[in-house]
Parts: sequence; C-alpha cells; structure tokens
Amino acid sequence: MFREIEGIKRVLLVQHGPGHWSFPKGHVEPGENDHQTAIREVLEETGIQIAIRSDFQRSSTYSPQPGVLKTVVFFLGVYLGGDLKPQLTEVRQAAWVKLEEAGRLLIFDRDLEIYMEALTSVQLQAKE
Repeated sequence: MFREIEGIKRVLLVQHGPGHWSFPKGHVEPGENDHQTAIREVLEETGIQIAIRSDFQRSSTYSPQPGVLKTVVFFLGVYLGGDLKPQLTEVRQAAWVKLEEAGRLLIFDRDLEIYMEALTSVQLQAKE
C-alpha cells in the first residue's frame, strides 16, 4: 500500500509483536479468498480501507518455529480511506513510512525483495 501524504511518497508498514516491521498480514477466514483476506487484515490491523486493483502478487514462506511453515501472499493495495489506527492486539504500531526509511526498517530479505518489486511495479504503472 503506497500513498502520497503532503507530497511525500510513503508505504504502509506495521510493527509486529516480536518487534520487526513488515506488511499487514493474517490468516484466511473460512469462505475468504486471498484478496478478501488481505483487504480485511489491512483494515483490522491499521484502520485503512483498501482495494486491490493490480495483478501484483508475491508470496513469502517462512518458519516461525521448528516444524511450522507459513506462506503469506502479498498484493498491492489502493488507498480508499480511513485513519491510521493500529489494532494493538495484533500489531505494536502502524505507520505511513517514507520510502527510503522502509528499506532500512524491513529486516527480512524476502520482505525487502517484495517491497522493491512492489515499488518498481507502482513506478511503472505511474508512467503508463
């Protein structure tokens, strides 16, 4: 989710419980598809309403603990509305982070790769 605020381009990030910054994410509820899950989780964790209007889709598979594998699917969201209000039972913080700062906050290699690919995709779409 990218957005320009006061002339500065920013990306929506959340700080998860263990302390690292990443993108909003969560579990698929029964009857949901991945797009619906992404839209709901962004709203729940940040208070921001989005739509997904892009073919951009990347996944990240990781092991939060031995013997457990999780795969998270990420999309590009379009801001529809809402005020940033983190759900503190889910995340520590939510912020519209300046693009250059996001590159320093994302500590996991795959998160940084996805961020850079999304940024390139957004920049290419803006030129069309």
